[in-house]
Amino acid sequence: MNEGKGEAYRVTPPREDSLVATVSSGGESYEGLPTEISIEGVALSFPQERAPTLPLGESLAIRFAAPSLREPLEVEGAAMLRVESLKDRSYRIQFHDTKNIESRLPSSLFQLFNRRASHRVSPDPEEPVPVIISPSEGSQTSGVARMEDISATGIGIFVEGGVESELAAVAAVQLSFGLPPRNQPIEIAGEIRRRQLGSDGVSYGVQFDASTLENSPTEDEILTYVMRRQREELAVRVQTRD
Repeated sequence: MNEGKGEAYRVTPPREDSLVATVSSGGESYEGLPTEISIEGVALSFPQERAPTLPLGESLAIRFAAPSLREPLEVEGAAMLRVESLKDRSYRIQFHDTKNIESRLPSSLFQLFNRRASHRVSPDPEEPVPVIISPSEGSQTSGVARMEDISATGIGIFVEGGVESELAAVAAVQLSFGLPPRNQPIEIAGEIRRRQLGSDGVSYGVQFDASTLENSPTEDEILTYVMRRQREELAVRVQTRD
């Protein structure tokens, strides 16, 4: 599930909301168009002729303004990804303090900053996460998979060919795994949305059953892990740049 990570788990701001984002860096300010947004971060697009050069990993300030906001919302974050095209330059910016952002949002704008629309993270190579996968109904067959990535709304896992043979006709599945460092048992239902053949197995993209996940201890456990890995990955990028 590495290809197109997380592309189905963010939301596009509706044009009628007129959400505008201004990025401040190095004493300069740049107005960008939010193309994707979640409680974890935002993707901003800038015309090439007015596009800023933002160093990846460095802290910057983002100011959001919209008719639904009584006053601008100011947050801090860091650019994690930069993409060039002929007309535009885009950045994916990760927010630093998501809990503080969530508490300051008016209800009219909260739906844009959907807490469940989080970025995907990969496990630490030193802390692999095995996953038991089985059909939700019928067959008692189960197989062992390896977690490739995870967000608050879904998980990417890798299974060997034998497991795929057993689950080829299955969509609804039950997953069992534990996330470091606590490794508390997590049991969660999901649906296989994507399958991709690899050289020695198959990658599954599994969407969690939101009806059983939202506002639950399991959701908190997953979000805690996701944010922990985001911080660790950012620290590695900063060290690499230094």
